[in-house]
Amino acid sequence: MIEVMKIEEKSVKALGVALAVSYLLGLVIACVQVNTVSSYYIPVGTGTALGVSLIFQAALTLSVFARNFNLAVSMGRTRREIIGGYWGFAMAELLVLFLGSWILYGIERLLAGILFPAQEVMGDIRVLLQPKILLPVMAGIWCLEFFVGAITMKYGAKAWWSVWAVWMALCLGLPNLLERGMRGMLPAGLQTAGRLLVEGGPTVWITCGAAVMAVLVIAAWRILKKQQVTA
Repeated sequence: MIEVMKIEEKSVKALGVALAVSYLLGLVIACVQVNTVSSYYIPVGTGTALGVSLIFQAALTLSVFARNFNLAVSMGRTRREIIGGYWGFAMAELLVLFLGSWILYGIERLLAGILFPAQEVMGDIRVLLQPKILLPVMAGIWCLEFFVGAITMKYGAKAWWSVWAVWMALCLGLPNLLERGMRGMLPAGLQTAGRLLVEGGPTVWITCGAAVMAVLVIAAWRILKKQQVTA
């Protein structure tokens, strides 16, 4: 993991810059929002910083995945050592991001109390940072990055286009699907499955998510186990 950190030093610095810039931008947006259209303060700074930094972290990880894999294999590292090192590094990176968001949220609340004492702060991001929510989310992000990194390394541009198509389908189709489900307009099987998923609570959500992530990790490992070093 120490070797991985040395390789990723520039990426970590870039991620820190992205976190700081997005946080400051979010603070400006929050101040404008309070002064123009709202009687309460929304912690946009922390939300923007967390969202942008997660996207940036995933983009950085995927952009250097193939290069770092080839470098590590050429240096004599086994695939298990590579995956183990990057698992530890990615989870540590995500943990720092989430804990950093907790600190940034506290600073933002303090600033809001000083600058806008009459406005109530709406939305407590710390609810999302509870271990029972935080740890599954971190594991899920790592699994997705691992899977996408593996398929893009093997299939190149075709995989990138496939990932983009799935992302757009979720962005465009999921809201409509949820709306149709709330109105009872889905086929009986999907309606029943959706109701069980919604009513099942965190236990069902985590179980289903873990099953999906396990499939993705197994698929990614099977790809990387046979992946040869490329130029």
